[in-house]
Amino acid sequence: YAQRIPSYVAPNGAIVPEVPAGPNYGRQAGGLIAMAVLFIASVVSMTFVCKQEYIPATYKVPLFPAIPALSIFVNVFLLGQLSKRSYERFAWWVIGTICLYLFYGMISQEAHDKLMFSRLQGLPTVEDLRQASKLSDDSTRSEARPGALRVAAPSP
Repeated sequence: YAQRIPSYVAPNGAIVPEVPAGPNYGRQAGGLIAMAVLFIASVVSMTFVCKQEYIPATYKVPLFPAIPALSIFVNVFLLGQLSKRSYERFAWWVIGTICLYLFYGMISQEAHDKLMFSRLQGLPTVEDLRQASKLSDDSTRSEARPGALRVAAPSP
């Protein structure tokens, strides 16, 4: 920690012991003021610029642009309080999950390709269909002949 907050006497007479301060203890006020200004600006801009096209009559979010904007800024503030080590751990977790999903996607796509290939193997080829249609054309021409062979084109 960068510094420690010294112990003090509370208004009720209780002694509050020394408390360790965070690394950004002296710089928090400026960040909070900047976030308050951004919060107000985003609520105003969302109210006047981002009109909803459809507003349901039965349910509405209370204080619509204020609550989502406030949650964004609270989360940004909390992210700003994390240490560098926390961001490093987060980065490793993100890299690990991306690799996991990439490998999973490759393996499942390969299994899907094999399944589709096996299904396609059972289908007739273009040459088979040409021969079958030629045979069916020949058989319709020779219907007058008794004992003529009739071959229908295979259904897909």
